[in-house]
Amino acid sequence: IVPLALVMMLGMLQPSKGAVIAAQWWHGMHGFEKERAPDTDTAS
Repeated sequence: IVPLALVMMLGMLQPSKGAVIAAQWWHGMHGFEKERAPDTDTAS
């Protein structure tokens, strides 16, 4: 069962890291503040 756990862990490492980085980019955390354009709300 240990080899299966290792394979599953290594298989999920890249997608999990991608999800964390995407969440950081979306929320503007950890150096991603300058990457996003400021929100312009024209409905106000």
